[in-house]
Amino acid sequence: MRIKAAEDVPEEIGDFGWDFKEVLESADKKNKIVQFASLDNQFYKDLSAAVKDSGIKIEAVEPIACSLARLLEKRPEPVLVIHKAIKFLTFLSYRGLVFFVESFDIEPTQEEIVKFSEFVKEKFGFFPKEVFLSGKFKILSEKTSAFAGWDVEKGELDFFPGWR
Repeated sequence: MRIKAAEDVPEEIGDFGWDFKEVLESADKKNKIVQFASLDNQFYKDLSAAVKDSGIKIEAVEPIACSLARLLEKRPEPVLVIHKAIKFLTFLSYRGLVFFVESFDIEPTQEEIVKFSEFVKEKFGFFPKEVFLSGKFKILSEKTSAFAGWDVEKGELDFFPGWR
């Protein structure tokens, strides 16, 4: 699985800090869609050391995009999500699954949004017509042209409601 995933993941995938799960199967049971997640190697080493030093036990770690995508699983069409946290997390969610993720240190440009969407269309065969802007940021008026023809919704995706 790691070798196959390496074809689509731009960073080096180490021996540890990655996992996958089968999320869909075709009706004829010949094809499967697999969701793959990996951690940056240095982040994984630092996290492992911190957990070991603290003495706590962790049973599972989930990428934030997967947690947020579950909040959109009832939407019938693919959704391009831009979530502002420490970084800008951009991902495509479809039926609660994450198909591609990219993070940006600053708000993604119109060109980056278009490039992201075109990659998703080429790789997965669908182009999002809906954009969900999550978090407290203002999309600048010159960037709204990147969303021409798309339904744009602003809101707060919060997988721990009431914890802030």
